[in-house]
Amino acid sequence: MAISVEQTENPKVKILIAEDDFAIALALKTILKNNFNCELTVTSNGDEAWEKIQADTFDLILSDWNMPFKTGRELLTDVRNNDNTKATPFFMLTARADKNSVMDAVKSGINGYIHKPFDRADLIKKISDALKKDDPAEKPEKRQIIDELVTKLKCNEFALPALSDVAEKLTRMAENNSASATEIAEMFKHDPVITARLVALSNSAGYRGVRNCSSLDDAITRIGIKDTINYIWLFCNKGLFESKNTNFANILLKLRDHSLATAECARLIAKHLKQKNTNDYFYMGLMHDIGVVLVLEILKELSSHAPTADADEINKVLQALHHQFGTALLKRWNMPETLQSITQYHDDLSAAPEVTTELLVIHFANLYAQHIGFRNVYNNVQPIDIGNIESVKKLQLDTEFIHSLESDIKTYMNEIHKMM
Repeated sequence: MAISVEQTENPKVKILIAEDDFAIALALKTILKNNFNCELTVTSNGDEAWEKIQADTFDLILSDWNMPFKTGRELLTDVRNNDNTKATPFFMLTARADKNSVMDAVKSGINGYIHKPFDRADLIKKISDALKKDDPAEKPEKRQIIDELVTKLKCNEFALPALSDVAEKLTRMAENNSASATEIAEMFKHDPVITARLVALSNSAGYRGVRNCSSLDDAITRIGIKDTINYIWLFCNKGLFESKNTNFANILLKLRDHSLATAECARLIAKHLKQKNTNDYFYMGLMHDIGVVLVLEILKELSSHAPTADADEINKVLQALHHQFGTALLKRWNMPETLQSITQYHDDLSAAPEVTTELLVIHFANLYAQHIGFRNVYNNVQPIDIGNIESVKKLQLDTEFIHSLESDIKTYMNEIHKMM
């Protein structure tokens, strides 16, 4: 029986990008996804592009001039000579400026050039005009907000959300495998809140043993060093998921629950796959959407001297920028590159330079958490067949195991809510 999860609303525009330079292709892909409701197909040579064009229907084609096997000029000729594709808008990506090349392409039916290095605003305008429809994401208010956010990010003109000193120390200890149960217990023996939460957690359904734990040392031993560190990180940085702004507070509350559900789902999948350090997967799940925190932090600063964006605008901005901003935040926190990659690519495996097991696990855990009700407010989602999800196929997750996840995750979330 098919299981459904929820994913982004059906794309309205299908665009093919033919570009052999990975960095340029990634830049184009990012701009298009952030500014159009679109489905993108990316190829790295002319022959592959032509195969895709013959097999599918595209609303627009962006092609590099110089490509392996079949040049952009040759691809243009093929497109214009085919009855099914001759009317498809075709833009050439090029640094060429010689008159003969330009005139030759114009005579062959090119819709326009996009010169390298390309200008974002010019690119968006040309594509919007070619598609003969309003640009859905180029609402002036939203564009202004995004431009201000990106400018502040590039210029470091914002106050970074801070990790608590204790949580930062524990993170370093975990990375160096230098923490012990005794050392952690010593650090928190005078903190009644952390002690009470860890003891309660050790006696919850997920960790309960033959007898109840009553001391911090016993609780840490039962929970495990890395799990303990993950939970202390969450308890100490609870403020990251709180705000006095009502709109932001709702988003952050949903982010916290979505992140925790994703984290537990990732840990369960890693355990099922017999991965080492399953608790690392929990941490990756906990942090995968951390960019939302930074975007909201900057929006809060902007709102102090300008009108606050409405909920719809905030959601669209979060959707567009949380990957990029999350990666930037983790770099500033000196977090591992593996975690940075997961933050950047967990919603788009096709853009990742390397698709690792960790990335596949978080990709599916993120979708599954949304499916069972722990979703971020900015996700506009609808059901899809779980069997068609790339990460499910590559991880070879069976239906019976996937069905078992929901009850385990919901039990875990109920226990966590009692302690938060």
